[in-house]
Amino acid sequence: VPRMLGRLEEEAGNIDAAVESYERALSLGDLSPALVTRMVDIYFRRQQYDDADRLLKRVANEQANSMTGDLARLAW
Repeated sequence: VPRMLGRLEEEAGNIDAAVESYERALSLGDLSPALVTRMVDIYFRRQQYDDADRLLKRVANEQANSMTGDLARLAW
């Protein structure tokens, strides 16, 4: 639910509210590629490179075998 709320907030242009919802989803253990991609994109747009790096490292550590495609390239 928090991920979908974040997506709705993002579509409405409420990026701060979207980030709050996305971060709530992450804190609940949602490391889906869709969510991680959205958060990394937002972090990059906000030049929060350390936050993006931390998130990608977390995903790499917790889901080492399931990381593929663009996420895997960013993490390494």
